[in-house]
Amino acid sequence: MYWELFLEFATPPTERLPCRRCGVALAMDEPCVSSGVFTTVEGVPGRGASKNMHVRCAVDLDAEAVVRLLDRDPLEFVGRAAIDALARARVAAITAANKKRKKPDTTEAPVVERARDPLGRPRVRVLFTGPYRGPESLFVDQTMPGPKHEFVLVRHTSIKSARIDPSQPWIAAVYFQSATDGIATVRGPLLIEWSALGLPPPIIVVTGDSDASKRDALVLSLRKMLAKAGFEADECPALTALSVDDALLEALAAELEARAALATEGPNADREERLVARLEAALDAGPPEAVLPAAKKALRVVGRARVAEKQRVLDGLCRAASVRANTTAIVRATLELSDNQLSEAWLLALARTLLAPEVAHSSAIDALLSRWQRSAEDTEAMPALLVEALEREPPSSARARSAAAWLARLGTKKSRAALRAIIERADTSKSRRTLIELALAPPAAPKKKR
Repeated sequence: MYWELFLEFATPPTERLPCRRCGVALAMDEPCVSSGVFTTVEGVPGRGASKNMHVRCAVDLDAEAVVRLLDRDPLEFVGRAAIDALARARVAAITAANKKRKKPDTTEAPVVERARDPLGRPRVRVLFTGPYRGPESLFVDQTMPGPKHEFVLVRHTSIKSARIDPSQPWIAAVYFQSATDGIATVRGPLLIEWSALGLPPPIIVVTGDSDASKRDALVLSLRKMLAKAGFEADECPALTALSVDDALLEALAAELEARAALATEGPNADREERLVARLEAALDAGPPEAVLPAAKKALRVVGRARVAEKQRVLDGLCRAASVRANTTAIVRATLELSDNQLSEAWLLALARTLLAPEVAHSSAIDALLSRWQRSAEDTEAMPALLVEALEREPPSSARARSAAAWLARLGTKKSRAALRAIIERADTSKSRRTLIELALAPPAAPKKKR
């Protein structure tokens, strides 16, 4: 939030001043830190007017600035060695994480302690864009306390704004918009960067203008803009109000808490890990409508995900496809993967899900089997699944009829032998024998064009 923040040790106060970050009174016999860029923030009693903070609180605000201060000023104080070690560990983790982001490698990223406020709430970060003097005028150092987390709102102005700090990971993005201003289309590239970071659909906050319809129109326009950047527009929450008041800030904190709940607990998680974890969170506890957008996001990174993450995506897709409302969309999204990304194992796993007796029959199986017929080298695995379905399902069911039709196209010597064995059993019904005979019939030759 501050680029190249200059900190200096301040003279211990002669009165009980509150810490700028945590609000707890500064000890009058211990050094604290301050900076000339700290300004008064109206509306935040006590600490909003303070320009001093605990040295430990300053590490969370800017570890790099604290390291520069310690290198520059040899002032001795109780706990200096611990502060020095913590600040340097944070800086080393930041450096390693951003180096790894630019050029991925197999080395383990340094594990660093999560930043927390004095109440123990994890400190997490939120990218935002919007009018000049937005959150800067609302929160001390753009830090917003929530019920379970401490949120740091970082204005996105450049690539440097989005640097990774493993001690306080990114969990959300917010687009602030004034209803009295037009939408700045130059912010479009920032939204694409948000999508690239794997952030969830941004929160839209529109304030100003007594005409609520104007605010609503801006929300629709911003959602279209976010959709072009790769987000699911309908997944972008919108908060609107005539002015910024306590109710709006409480609503924003609630939305940010929801975003933080979906974020992975690992402070060093990369984008692939975050997207896979988000899909799992949506399946476990998220609203049903959040599953499909999360699945689509996870599918976008399977090409560069690790083996374990790919398996987690596949497991999530199978769970999602088993829900009737999601089946067709999940299969369609999966089939958009290239042949190099969509292996036979994936097709087989999804087919097994769609053919399971507890899952409602879906015509989406046809598209999946067409892909198998076109690209799979294994000729036996899929027909074996279809034989199982044909033997198990009632002959009059849509699934049994579909299995018979596809066995006529995909059948092999082995699957046909299995079907004949079923016919020869004494307990096989006449209707099932009739259906199996259709499956054994050779596919009709295509009609010649006249």
